[in-house]
Amino acid sequence: MTRNNRIELNARAHNRMAHAYDSKHSDIYNDIEQHRIRQIVKDLVAGYAEAGEIHVFDFGAGTGNLTRCFLERGCRVTACDVSAVSLDVLKAGVRSDRLATLLLDGQILPVRDHEFDLVVTYSVLHHVPDYLHAVKELIRVLKPGGQLYIDHEFNEHHWAPDDVLAEYYAKARFGFADHLLHLVRHGDIFSWSLYKAALMKLFVNRRYEREGDIHVWPDDHVDWDRVLNIIREECALVRNEDYLFYRPHGGAVVYQYFRHRCNDMKFVVARKRLE
Repeated sequence: MTRNNRIELNARAHNRMAHAYDSKHSDIYNDIEQHRIRQIVKDLVAGYAEAGEIHVFDFGAGTGNLTRCFLERGCRVTACDVSAVSLDVLKAGVRSDRLATLLLDGQILPVRDHEFDLVVTYSVLHHVPDYLHAVKELIRVLKPGGQLYIDHEFNEHHWAPDDVLAEYYAKARFGFADHLLHLVRHGDIFSWSLYKAALMKLFVNRRYEREGDIHVWPDDHVDWDRVLNIIREECALVRNEDYLFYRPHGGAVVYQYFRHRCNDMKFVVARKRLE
């Protein structure tokens, strides 16, 4: 087999992995959520209209949810993640000389102070043991005048839902039969990782999660008040918005009915003060 053939096979394998990941996360990879994200990215980039090339740092980039959005807008992106496999999938699926990847090993970002115009992270903080330290690191590597964007972390309403939000959850609930069908459809029903997770929950740690979710419990979740206090030390808040996270199982009609009546997520955009 020639080297080119091996590269092509590897690219196909990575593309299959990316497709499998995306299809398993239909709560993120759906038209409604992707449109919301792309609108925010558009607004962020518009703030640099006179700045030339924008250098973005995507913390916890995974397979490239945010990275792809910024590349589409002509930005240069450094995608950082703890998973070499995810970064390989990203590189195989996005062939661009404006993309660089960085494998993270440790709590300190291997990046100089004040290096990036935009620092972004989506659905990441709840995976990080010391997420408050991570926020401080993200601010450290951001240029004065640059923007920080943090998204897809539950707000306090999720942990103590009112009657309206509880009604939405009931209408959009993923039942046992749905979970079983999901596992069969994606081949997880026969995977060792599923049974390992079950055994870990039963005998070792009931809070074990296959995807490394840590701060996703009522008594231990991402505390937005503490995050915002850290951000305010060096940044001014530009946007601090709550929204209802779309659950595809409930459908678009149900979501549109509830989206202005309740919320369970927050995103923030902040600008680092000039020194």
